[in-house]
Amino acid sequence: MPISTKKEKMPQTQPTSQSGVADVAGRKNQADAHTSVQRLVFSAFIIALYAVIMYCTQSFAFGAYQIRIATALYAMAYLCPYLIVPLGLSNLLCNLLFGGLGIIDVIGGGLVGILTASLAYLVRRLGLNEWLVALPILLVPGLGVASWLSYLLGVPYPALALSLCIGQAVPAVVGVLLIKALKSRLAVLRGPFSGLFDYRR
Repeated sequence: MPISTKKEKMPQTQPTSQSGVADVAGRKNQADAHTSVQRLVFSAFIIALYAVIMYCTQSFAFGAYQIRIATALYAMAYLCPYLIVPLGLSNLLCNLLFGGLGIIDVIGGGLVGILTASLAYLVRRLGLNEWLVALPILLVPGLGVASWLSYLLGVPYPALALSLCIGQAVPAVVGVLLIKALKSRLAVLRGPFSGLFDYRR
């Protein structure tokens, strides 16, 4: 019986590129770590900036009649939601360092900061007009802070709330203008600072 000399081709199996998958995963982990470091540094910068603004404006940033320019930074949560807690911490620290009205003002200020920044981000999540960010910056500190300052300062709540809301009108508008200025430059900012802004048009 003739013996076939034709060699059967064995099916070639494609080698799984485990090293390639591991390399991609490694690059992703490295990018995530870089983004985390960027955001941590930026959060620290925002806290420091808030404190500097408060220090420079403390003559009219505390008491029954106040304008807190620094609270315009709450609008940053619209673009950077990871700043919600740092912004609350900023207010807490400034009330502790410069306020002098006790633990109620310190803790209350921190909670108001977190709530205001959260609502600023919620405006974006719901796809609402960015000018609506002015409302939480105007109303939450104006109505919320007055709830304990009226007790601490012995001033009627309605008069104090009205005064604080009037004072918050300036940072409310400044906060929205800050959002608009940053949004118009996102293409540039996403280059070296790609991990800081997760806003999508």
